Amino acid sequence: MKNRADAEGQPRSGPFDAASYELESCSLEVLQVHEAEEASRFLAAMDPWLTLNYTREQLLCYLVRPDSSLKRFSIRATGDDPVGIVCLRYPWLLGAYIETVALFGAGTGRGIGRALIQWIEDQTRPASRNIWALVSSFNVPARGFYTHMGFEEIAPLTDLVKHGCDEILVRKRI
Repeated sequence: MKNRADAEGQPRSGPFDAASYELESCSLEVLQVHEAEEASRFLAAMDPWLTLNYTREQLLCYLVRPDSSLKRFSIRATGDDPVGIVCLRYPWLLGAYIETVALFGAGTGRGIGRALIQWIEDQTRPASRNIWALVSSFNVPARGFYTHMGFEEIAPLTDLVKHGCDEILVRKRI
């Protein structure tokens, strides 16, 4: 994505291009390799990744491979220790696509998920109209969260990642 210019002709960055962000209940910083190594261990041991048979090695490869359209951030609630990660693909179908969001232990129940969705909306507005995500059909808490945040279930994707497990495409119009 090329840098756009503001009204005075000065270059400005696009959505999700900054190295860090301060949100209402947390801060985000570009994911570093050592953080990706730790995050891959957490992810491999928790659902939906555990049920979908993702290995730590597969997850680490995903978190560190070069991909200019994929923005990866560590989430910090207080102090220096990450409490989760968020990975976003932009642009994707006239909006942003939440590829991965995970909160570890101390990151849950603090309003971080709500703050992330608001931040994604703020970053993509007014150039985009949608926020997308996939959620595993068996991941009842995640489905409830997305519904609560105004996402609608668009379509099931049968056997996408693992035979017998459906993924559901969800969309929030902004």
